[in-house]
Amino acid sequence: MARNLGLLIAILAWATTAGEAYVSLTNPQHANAFVALGHMYSYFTVISCTLTAIVYTAMLANPAGWAGSVPMRAALALYMVMLAIIFHVLLAGGERVGQEVWLNISFHMVLPALVGLDWLIFAPKRGLQYSHALWWLAYPLIYCGISQLRGALGDPYPYFFFDPAVAGVGAVMQWVAILTLAFLLAGFAQIGATRQLAHR
Repeated sequence: MARNLGLLIAILAWATTAGEAYVSLTNPQHANAFVALGHMYSYFTVISCTLTAIVYTAMLANPAGWAGSVPMRAALALYMVMLAIIFHVLLAGGERVGQEVWLNISFHMVLPALVGLDWLIFAPKRGLQYSHALWWLAYPLIYCGISQLRGALGDPYPYFFFDPAVAGVGAVMQWVAILTLAFLLAGFAQIGATRQLAHR
């Protein structure tokens, strides 16, 4: 059952990534493939989906390897669930049409739910420490930094709360602080709940 769910997640993550790549590559607003893929991978959602595809594929190939480690699986579940929450709280409402509708549903609903469910039911959890939550901040913080650098160099900001021209410099700093704290507290809560259940 666990392997079947992992296989489903891997297939869906690769299919969703490929579907988004097709949409981006066929968008006439993108001058070339480099621009199209660069724009596509400016989004936390797309990067996280591709990361999910890679991790689950590697885990299926070698369950005892890095991809199947306790901290890796917990971190991925955190990232996917958090991106779904952030999307529905801050970003939902933009209309996508045609084939993009299923991509939106897969990115922000189905994949986060499946990854979260897989971690909750099947993933090993023994050995998680609160310090892991600090290490898990590396990915979203690096993403924030690269997004700001790309925006400063002229690329579009992926989200309104990253754009100083839209939100203001102070508001961008506040949003980064709020989101960092949200990831940290969610990680602490995830680890705390796991440790409590382990002692029952």
